Amino acid sequence: MSGYFVVEGPPKVLTEDVAVHGNLGKPANLIVAFYSLPTFTSIQWFKQHQQASLLLESKNLEHTIVTRVDDLQSKFHGKEVTVPGYTTSVHYNNIAGGDFTSYTVVINNTKGSSVFTITLKGDTEPFSPHNLKEGEHTTTSVNISWTSGWNGGNAQTFLIEYKKTRDTMGILGPTVPQLSNADNEKYNSKITGLDPDTHYHVRVKTTNVRGQNTSHSIEVRTLEIEESGDVDSLSSVTGAVVGTVLALLVISVVVLLVLWRRGILPNPPCLKRKEPQNVYQNHAFSPESEHSRSETVYQDLGPTESDNLHYEPLASIQNSTQNGNQEYENLGVTEDASHYQQLRPTDKMEANADAEHQDSDNLYVNT
Repeated sequence: MSGYFVVEGPPKVLTEDVAVHGNLGKPANLIVAFYSLPTFTSIQWFKQHQQASLLLESKNLEHTIVTRVDDLQSKFHGKEVTVPGYTTSVHYNNIAGGDFTSYTVVINNTKGSSVFTITLKGDTEPFSPHNLKEGEHTTTSVNISWTSGWNGGNAQTFLIEYKKTRDTMGILGPTVPQLSNADNEKYNSKITGLDPDTHYHVRVKTTNVRGQNTSHSIEVRTLEIEESGDVDSLSSVTGAVVGTVLALLVISVVVLLVLWRRGILPNPPCLKRKEPQNVYQNHAFSPESEHSRSETVYQDLGPTESDNLHYEPLASIQNSTQNGNQEYENLGVTEDASHYQQLRPTDKMEANADAEHQDSDNLYVNT
């Protein structure tokens, strides 16, 4: 004959598994077995969603909560025994990405309550990234952004792939890990080392331990060199440098001119006054030159020994012999050139001409 004692207390959870695996789009059951004496008074399921716990309704289009009496297998003093108990479960007919999260059940009776948490984990490849967009771009780089899909229940990473027309896809690293299980998270990255004014096709690939998926591709284009900010910046810098140099040069010239005019600095050779050349200095005098002929002075002419040959006899005036004066009639000019003898300068004339020429030269020396 055997018997047992019935001990009342808070509900006791008999389930040991804390994780359930499921695949996207497939059914899943989260089951918790418990024993309660006295009988439970309430059962509540909560779903973890973005740092908040949502109370699940007993039934809607997404899930169904079922609690029933069941014979449960349990160990008692190391032996397997069957005890009357209960099971409560959340059933999904079609798992969505947001269903892969943690669930908490709270069981109450008159003696107390029990809390148990179970997690629905995915076991498939991640969903494809979406909402791929082009951002800021330059001559050699392009920024892109995208939204992640569900990670398949495991951590996922992203690879950015790009190619030119008719080229094979290239992979840009490093990868971008997604650390949480939530979907629809925003990401962005920058592709560098591209060619100017070139069209590229870009897409994002996501990978986890179960597989991979790829986003749709978009076409992007880098800027032309003349459209970039680098050329404008270089032109601005060059213009500034040239302007500065010219300004400094003008200031320097003005300062030097002021110093030269005030006598602080000696005049440069290019600004010295040029002395006029003495074209008459050391000019050799020649009696035969035009200058010597123009400067020659002749003595007054007097009668010669052959005057009787060249002049007509002069009539004497009365009483002229008494005072020794001799008066003559006005002389006439004869057309016969032979009546005049060739005249030449005397020694006194030549001396006077040399002196006058020397005085004339002295007027132009060192002026």
